[in-house]
Amino acid sequence: MILFDSSIWVALANENDPQHEKSIGLLDILEQNQISIPDFIFTETLTVLKIKSSLETCSKYLKILKVLNIDIILTETNQYELAYKIFFNEEKKLSFTDCLLMATAYLENGNLITFDKSLEKAWNLIKK
Repeated sequence: MILFDSSIWVALANENDPQHEKSIGLLDILEQNQISIPDFIFTETLTVLKIKSSLETCSKYLKILKVLNIDIILTETNQYELAYKIFFNEEKKLSFTDCLLMATAYLENGNLITFDKSLEKAWNLIKK
């Protein structure tokens, strides 16, 4: 399973995002792999798009998910339990959402793709 951070989804849906072109390059991954989106990343992305862009961009994001047949997965208790451990042991100032995303990827034996350098660095340490 491959999980994309909200930074990827925001850039993909928002043509004005500085990472938009880079996100387009990830469409091959989206089209060739089973991609799921955790419920908390789904909602975070909608919120960021509404605040930083528009409701129109939110609609575009929903269409992208539908066209690519992206499954929304619900968060389970064991994911929260691991996320708490990461959150309280992580020296970096990562959000709880980032910790929950790493926990989800770890427990699913998945991979995490992000444009967030701090999250990427933390993920590379955890997945070993």
